[in-house]
Order: sequence, then C-alpha cells, then structure tokens
Amino acid sequence: METQEFHAMYKLEDHFWWFVVKRKFIQRILSLISLPQKAKILDIGCGTGINLQLLSKLGTAYGLDPSKLAIKYCQKRGLKNLQKGTVNQLPYKNNYFDLVTLFDVLSHQSIPDDQKALKEIQRVIKTGGYLLFTDIAYQFLWSSHDLAYHVKKRYSKRELINQLQLAGFSVLKSSYYFFTTFLLLVVNRLLKKIIDHFNQGKLSSDVKPIFNFLNQLFILTYQPEIHLIKYLNMPTGSSLIILAKK
Repeated sequence: METQEFHAMYKLEDHFWWFVVKRKFIQRILSLISLPQKAKILDIGCGTGINLQLLSKLGTAYGLDPSKLAIKYCQKRGLKNLQKGTVNQLPYKNNYFDLVTLFDVLSHQSIPDDQKALKEIQRVIKTGGYLLFTDIAYQFLWSSHDLAYHVKKRYSKRELINQLQLAGFSVLKSSYYFFTTFLLLVVNRLLKKIIDHFNQGKLSSDVKPIFNFLNQLFILTYQPEIHLIKYLNMPTGSSLIILAKK
C-alpha cells in the first residue's frame, strides 16, 4: 500500500462509510461462531488497527503487518501484541489460534503464492478453529485504486473456495457483499478507468472524505444487507466474505 493510503486510512477508518459497513459485515459473520472464553485471535495484515480493536473484544488479539508504519498506527491506538511480519512465514507456533482473520490481504502483491499462504495460516489455527476471510471481487473492476493498494488481482467466489478447500479448510459460509450499491460501483470504476487513462498511471484510491450526510446515507442504506447476510448469500458484490473451519 502507498504510504499516503496508510495516512488516509488512519484518519478515515473510524467513520468513513466503507470501513464502517465492512466492520458491521465482519461482526455479523462472527456472530455465527462461538469462541472459547480466552480465545487467541490473529489479524494478519492488521493495517492501522481498527479491526484489531474490534477483535480485541472477543479474546486476546494479535496483530501482524509487514509495514512499520502500520505497526506505529496500531500502537497509537493503544494496541499490543503487535509484530512485523508476513503471512508467507508466520512467526507463531502450530495450532495456536482459535480464530485467524485475513481482511483484503491475499490479493496483495507481497503474497506470490496464495496456496502457500493459506497453508501457513492453516498451520497456526487450532483444530476446530476458524478463518474469517475477506477480499476483493471481479477482475473487471480493476482500477488505479487497486494499484494504490498494491493489489495483484481480484477474485471470484469459486476461485477462493477452491483455494481454501485445497489448503485443508472446510467452508462454512461464503458470500459476496457490498451488493447494495454494486451497480453504482461498477459505473464508478468504469468512469475511473477512463480518468486513469488520461492521468497517465497516477495512483489514486477511492478512500477520500465525502459529505457527512452522504456518508451516513451509505451506512443506513446497507443496514438490510448487513442483517440478511447472516441468513443469505448475496448473489454479487464488489467484495467477498468467507468463513472457514480447520
């Protein structure tokens, strides 16, 4: 991820609609499982730490990220159990965690081999433990936003399910999400491709402040989908969320 994107993320994660809605989806899917009272939880690619704060309410949470800047931002949030490292070689014992989360990480350029990374995650999860996984969908949505976030590719649901099963996971729940405004996002990305062409490769993400009333409207608009995703799998959307078990 570009350095400026870490700064923008830290400033906006608490209230920007996309981050807020994503956390609500995560919470909704987590309500499907029961963790032990003293659960050990690992957030791989913890970024600036907003999701790690959420996970800390469920047990002892550990954060791992390859970026020193990300770790510093996590420390500013008062988070502990932080370590610099990557999913390619996790610095943890076998069968150690009750839950591992991987939020929009597998698609990153720093992970050359998806299957090797998933098997490394499987190694550190306890038997019967869980992996909660999100990532971005549909290669045709590729834009300069993905370049700014150092994304190597976008996925289909079937591709990710196959990858997880091949790594030894049992998939419990798999759904697209961000379905509610999917058509709006498709139009936005198609327009962005045109703008990107004239910007001559300038990196530009979609994470930018918007008017508060519009921000709140987006959050409100997603409430039905957030409620339904616990019971239904969305037919399409710009992202994927998958719950798997070892």
